[in-house]
Amino acid sequence: MKSENCAKSKNCMKGENCVKRENWVSLAKLMACIAIVLAHFLQSMLKAGLIQDSAVRQWFNSVIYGCILNLFFLCSGYLYQRNSVVRTPGQWLRNVRKKLVVLGVPFFTFSILTWCMKKIFESSVHTEEGSLTEILFIAPTAPYWFLYTLFFLFLLIPTFKTGRDAVTALGISLLVWWIYQVCWGNAIFLIDTVLGNSIYFIAGMALNYCGWWRKFSFAKWFVSLLFFPVSIWIYRAGGSNIWYTAGTWAASITGCFFIIQTSGLLEERVSPKVFYFSAEYTMPLYLMHTIAAAGIRSLLFKAGIHQQGIHIIVGLAATFVLPVLAAWVAKKMKYPYFFIQPKILLGDRL
Repeated sequence: MKSENCAKSKNCMKGENCVKRENWVSLAKLMACIAIVLAHFLQSMLKAGLIQDSAVRQWFNSVIYGCILNLFFLCSGYLYQRNSVVRTPGQWLRNVRKKLVVLGVPFFTFSILTWCMKKIFESSVHTEEGSLTEILFIAPTAPYWFLYTLFFLFLLIPTFKTGRDAVTALGISLLVWWIYQVCWGNAIFLIDTVLGNSIYFIAGMALNYCGWWRKFSFAKWFVSLLFFPVSIWIYRAGGSNIWYTAGTWAASITGCFFIIQTSGLLEERVSPKVFYFSAEYTMPLYLMHTIAAAGIRSLLFKAGIHQQGIHIIVGLAATFVLPVLAAWVAKKMKYPYFFIQPKILLGDRL
C-alpha cells in the first residue's frame, strides 16, 4: 500500500491525472470551514446586538483570522503542486482559463448576491457596504476575498520541479512580504492579501516534498496542542513588537499543524460518508453560510422576533443546513450547480 501511494505521488508530480483523493485534506478543509462559519455567525450576531462580546469570542475570532484561514491557502497550494504541472506559457494559459471559471463564477455570483441582499435588508444587516465595483475588484467582502486572492496566486505562481525550487520560492515570498510590510504596510488590499497568503500557499506546495508533517502520530498531535496556549498568549499580549510577530507566526503554524494532525487522527476513524460530505458540501457551505444566516435573521426581525435563543438556534440551523440543501437541490437540477461548483459540472471540458 505504501509503495502504491509513493508511485501515485510520483505520477502526480509528473503531471499525470490523479484520481485518488487524500482524505486528510477533505477533513482539514471541513474542520476549518466549520470554524470559519461559526466565527462569521458570532460576528453577525454581535453586530445585530443579539449577543454580548466576550474574551472567548475575541480569542476565537483572532484564531480564525490569524491561523485557520491560512490552512485553506496551505491546502490549496498542496493540491495545486500535487495535481498540476504549470511551467510553460501554454500550461499557464490553460490553468488561468480554468481557474477563471472555477473561482470566478462562484466569486462573482455570490459577491453580487450578497451585495444585493445587504442593500435590500440594509436596516437589519448592520453592515455598511461599498459599491459593487469596489467589492468585485478592489476590496472583496468576506468570505469571497479568499477566491479573489486564490485566483491571483494561481495567476502568479507556477508549479515547481524540485523541493529545492519550492523552498527557494518560499524564502523569496517571505522576503518580499517583509519588504512590503516595512516599506508600505497594508496600503493596497490586493498586494497585501496576495503577498501575505502566498507564504502559506507556497508552503503547501513545498510540503509535497516532505511527508512527515501530515503523517499522524500521537506525539506530533500532542505537540500541535501548543497552538492553544500560544494563541491565548498572543491574544492577551497584543502589541506589534518582534516577539508578538514571532508569536503570531508560531500560533499560525501550530494551528495549521493541529488541524492537519487532527484530520490524520480522524482519517481512519470516521465513516467514508464524512469524506463524501466534505468533498461535496464544504465549498457550498463556505459560499452560502453568510447569505443563509443573514437572510434568516432578517426574516426573524421582520416578523418581530428578537429573542436571543430563537435567533441562535434557528440561525445556526439555517447557517449549516440551508447551504447544503441549496447545493443538493442545485445539483439535482444540474445547471444551477454551475454557479456553485463549475468544475464538477464541466469536468474534463475545462
